[in-house]
Amino acid sequence: MAVLVNASRGRSADRSDPAVRVGRRRHVREDDEPGERRHRGHRAVDLVTGCTPLHLLEAPTPGSGKGLLADVVAIVALGRPCDPTTITPDEDEARKKITSILARAQPLILLDNVRDGLDSAQLASALTAETWSDRMLGQTRMIDLPNRATYRAALRAWKEYFGARDGQRAVRLDEITPARWLDYRAWRAKTRNSTHGTKTTVSARTLNADQQSVVRILNEAVIDGHLDANPLAGIKKLRETRRPRRYLTKEEIGRLIANCPEHFRPFVVTAVYTGARKGELTRLRWSDIDFAGARISLYRPKTGTADLLDLHPAVAAELVGLRESREAVLPDDHVFLSCRGTPFKEIRRSWALALKAAGLEGREGLTPHSTRHSFATHYLQNGGAVTDLQQQLGHAELATTQIYASALSGRRRATVMALDFAPTR
Repeated sequence: MAVLVNASRGRSADRSDPAVRVGRRRHVREDDEPGERRHRGHRAVDLVTGCTPLHLLEAPTPGSGKGLLADVVAIVALGRPCDPTTITPDEDEARKKITSILARAQPLILLDNVRDGLDSAQLASALTAETWSDRMLGQTRMIDLPNRATYRAALRAWKEYFGARDGQRAVRLDEITPARWLDYRAWRAKTRNSTHGTKTTVSARTLNADQQSVVRILNEAVIDGHLDANPLAGIKKLRETRRPRRYLTKEEIGRLIANCPEHFRPFVVTAVYTGARKGELTRLRWSDIDFAGARISLYRPKTGTADLLDLHPAVAAELVGLRESREAVLPDDHVFLSCRGTPFKEIRRSWALALKAAGLEGREGLTPHSTRHSFATHYLQNGGAVTDLQQQLGHAELATTQIYASALSGRRRATVMALDFAPTR
């Protein structure tokens, strides 16, 4: 995401103004001396280290074409003009506006008609943060909105392969052909998404996700008139290997809970009794827990929905003990904290320690997501309905939930063998 600021030269032209101070290195004012230009360029790079650059479009008077210049930038970057908005001096209103903009995932924001300076603490926070946290409008729920591109790994790979390199210019959209895409896919299959964890290359599923994203981009290019047809429309996806979903037995779950690090046990207990995803639990706040009504209000960033889950007594006991162990708990505080006392960003280390302590280390396929598989499997084994499980897990499609039924082969066999159609005598 990038921010364009459209300002007429009033108080905002003051060199001490934040709108000028955070301008990027390419912004140079016409009345700058050469020495000042060099100084401002270096200073801007040092100040703005976040993922959201801000560019100032400034002119002596209104009506001099700053909006047209912003449209040119937007059309080159996005293929369409950028809708203008304003930023208010009221910090609460500015926060609400930023939340609304980020919720729509706008890649380019135009702040128009900045006349009396740009001094907003909320905007400054948005310019330097990778994640924007705020309360959903009209609700008590907090949401965390990404403040950068969604497909970071894919975009990084596309830029490395299709971007300018080895003295050659970048590939244009109309130069993407089926053959070129297949060459990219062969190259991409040898790369990795992350520098962490085991050194494995990307899977067929990742390659298919890449293709699906590019197909959508090219479809938009066709709609906007940049292409006559989508060159990748007829390319089949790779066959994805479906690995068996590893779940924990009841005895293994008991061992895991009993041997968990103290700071991690409440997280594991909540995971196995709710089937919630890791990302849904790491963003959970105390205001989402209704102890009196025995409910958990769960926001699902993967589907953009929210559900009310039943609060199991075992989970309630863990969370009550967790809350009482902390000196002061505010409604907006995260429920689950790492051993450092900060909100969880990654739980792989804690999960590995828990597996090792429970004697489950080295079991192939045992990941934090296994708690979700375990919940689903035992839910069905206990006679739960697949449709109820779909709602509990937050699946958009019933077919996704039905995959878990494949683990019940023993129950299915017993049911089949119990059938008796012999005529009675």
